Amino acid sequence: MPLRDKAYFRVDEIRARLRLSHGDLTYLLENGLLKTSVRVWDAVIEEGEYDRAADGQTFRLPTDQRRFSGLLDLRPKDTYRSYG
Repeated sequence: MPLRDKAYFRVDEIRARLRLSHGDLTYLLENGLLKTSVRVWDAVIEEGEYDRAADGQTFRLPTDQRRFSGLLDLRPKDTYRSYG
């Protein structure tokens, strides 16, 4: 059965449709072979840079901050932390 046209599919839907084990799906997600996103509401998104102080400590230099609601893509290492 083909997948419906949707903005996204939940993990349980993908596992059922593709008949994947938890381990196989985890492999695909953590290696970036499937894009993983999370839905957020009114999340604060901060952009900026990192700098190093004279004592060697690293600190953040925010350049922009905004609120966001919608789907945010995860990096493979973030997917591993949240799903693996």
